[in-house]
Amino acid sequence: MPVILSIIIFVSGSAALFGKSLSNKTLFFIFKPLTTILILCSAILFGSELTCTYKYYIYSALIFCLAGDIFLMLKSRFVYGLLSFFIAHIIFSAGFILIRFTFSLWLFIIFFIIGILLFIYLSPDLSKYKLPVLFYIPAILFMSWRAYELYPDTILIPAASLLFLISDFALAIRNFKKTFPYVEPLILTTYYLAIFLLAHSMPSVCRDI
Repeated sequence: MPVILSIIIFVSGSAALFGKSLSNKTLFFIFKPLTTILILCSAILFGSELTCTYKYYIYSALIFCLAGDIFLMLKSRFVYGLLSFFIAHIIFSAGFILIRFTFSLWLFIIFFIIGILLFIYLSPDLSKYKLPVLFYIPAILFMSWRAYELYPDTILIPAASLLFLISDFALAIRNFKKTFPYVEPLILTTYYLAIFLLAHSMPSVCRDI
């Protein structure tokens, strides 16, 4: 069943990508959220026999990711999309802290500098979105920082956070700077891989907490 569901997720994600590439709104609007729903279903399937609290953080965060997917498809609801993913990143972060809390100063400094540079880079073109983005950047970088604090005990979570960063950075460049070749495949594939890896991180993580 997990293998079959993974194949279905791949097909659905590919359909979303084709829909976006072909500017077919119907195809994209159906399969973009459907792929996230399927990944959430796979997370529930993986977590059905697990007793750790961590799985509920993943379920909840993925639900907010789904809300973010839907809002971001509606350009007039962009801020609601940011807010949904903001909440998702906070929930992911709380789940990672549940696994283990450590504080590496050098990691904190690296992500802090990345956040400052990223905001400085985007700021001239943010216009009315400057404040929402100012709040959003620390949220995703905090999530990434907490994810990398778990390395090397788990590889899936740091890898997922890196993919999330790539996806969001590419999305920000497309929206606020200038689009570039293959930006849509980059945004979607890295995003789906990120949440897929987080969904599949539960079995290994739950054995340790």
